[in-house]
Amino acid sequence: MKRLAFILALTLAAAISPRPAEEEEPRPSLGAGKSAQPPPELRFSRLLVMPFARAPVRGDLWQCPRCGKILRGCPIDDGAEATLSNLLLDRFQNHPGFTLVSQEELNQAIQAIPEPELTQARLDPNFPIVLAERLKAEAALIPTVSCFRERLGNALASGRPAAVAFELDLVIVADRRVVWSGSYEEEQKALFENLLQARTFFRRGAKWVTVDVLATDGMAKTMAAFPGGAGLNPAPTQTTP
Repeated sequence: MKRLAFILALTLAAAISPRPAEEEEPRPSLGAGKSAQPPPELRFSRLLVMPFARAPVRGDLWQCPRCGKILRGCPIDDGAEATLSNLLLDRFQNHPGFTLVSQEELNQAIQAIPEPELTQARLDPNFPIVLAERLKAEAALIPTVSCFRERLGNALASGRPAAVAFELDLVIVADRRVVWSGSYEEEQKALFENLLQARTFFRRGAKWVTVDVLATDGMAKTMAAFPGGAGLNPAPTQTTP
């Protein structure tokens, strides 16, 4: 009997020990942090990075019409688009091999479209491609947020954890072809709910973090697979509550 108890104890210890070789990832079943690899011949010299758009979420899931991915859906807090857009642009502070369309150029191009044409144009999924053509960009990065929910409570006790989900599509303007896409989603879990997340949980200070922390982590992981991503600015992970 003692021998059986000893074997069971060893099995349980092995099951809950953190994996030594790699960082645990948030739920891979819905594509968290997974990115398609671009074709080796992909080249562009000028890139338009669009601001984040809010997905028309109706329910707990949302499917990207451009890339087909299914992501978590949830109420999107005010200011989510600006927060994520800033995080995305921060990744391009250092970008080898191509020129980035400036935000001033983008704003001027949008302001040059009179109303009501502008309101109608924003409803067209090809609107970013039209802007890229006007701005002489060969590629456009089109981001969408489908979930951005702040925690309820504080770092020590949360009645509802933070959650985030977003996706990015890189489109070649000439043929409107999606050549790369990346996505991320995470809802923070308590340690006892997901022991496989132990390393991430303790790296974040063993506390309930804000949605900004989840978004920062997610952007860093997703953009690491962007074409030329190894040279993009490695912004530090936030750890503040």
